[in-house]
Amino acid sequence: MNRIYSFFYVIIILCFLIGCRSIPMSTESNPTLLAGEIAFIGSNYFSRDGISFIGTTNSGIEIVIKNTYTNESFRFSSGKNGLFYINLQEGKYSIDELYLKKVRSDGAWSYIYTNPNKILSIERGKVNNVGKINWSFDARKHNVGQTDNSSAVKNEFSKQFPKSNWNQNEWKFSPFVYEIKRSSEVFVSSGEKVTYYIKSDDGQDSTRITMPKDMPVEVRQQIEADAKKRVNDSRIQGDTTYYVKNENGIDSILLKTPKMMPEDMRRDVEERMRQDMKNR
Repeated sequence: MNRIYSFFYVIIILCFLIGCRSIPMSTESNPTLLAGEIAFIGSNYFSRDGISFIGTTNSGIEIVIKNTYTNESFRFSSGKNGLFYINLQEGKYSIDELYLKKVRSDGAWSYIYTNPNKILSIERGKVNNVGKINWSFDARKHNVGQTDNSSAVKNEFSKQFPKSNWNQNEWKFSPFVYEIKRSSEVFVSSGEKVTYYIKSDDGQDSTRITMPKDMPVEVRQQIEADAKKRVNDSRIQGDTTYYVKNENGIDSILLKTPKMMPEDMRRDVEERMRQDMKNR
């Protein structure tokens, strides 16, 4: 019996030292995956403490992405050979931050980060393969690009997780959709805006869009496509209708919201309704 216990202790210690990663699996509730590789390439840069960021780093790079519709953020890190993966819901996501921390042998540490604001479109029920994200830093300037090495990413994933059923799912290369840059880098707006409605395919529902009149055509078209998809999804899924009661439990107001509305947004709407009733 002591030998059995000793064996399990060894397994636990090894997991702590080298890191035991569970096998990522596709399920009915998690049918969508984002996968890719990332590399940081530093040139001629030392931190104030003299910590070097020169050369190539693959593992331990933190990535923060945000759903552009719900504003929900997700943080994860690259592993062996720069491989990363995460379950996500379908939609548009911006890569909000790339972060790398270096620790010296004496315990001193420093970090470097950038906010690339690259956009990805995630499709449901697939492995959305972003290929390789190349993050470089030279002469105090960050550059974030993408390489279509999607075959290599899939091979690396299957090598690290040969028993994962994601290997049998459809893998699709997901290029950056467009870049969100500072206004001075893309265009200088005159300040004039235009407001119009985007309708659902059946013409019964719509959403209002306000944007700069001189916004670049490709950016405008992407925003319009995203808005139209949300309206159509809302129309297909239908609405939820119920009563929101005041604190006294007597007064109430009829509330109708799309079934697809995120729960936090729904709660905000309900709270505003209660405040309006309270102030009457």
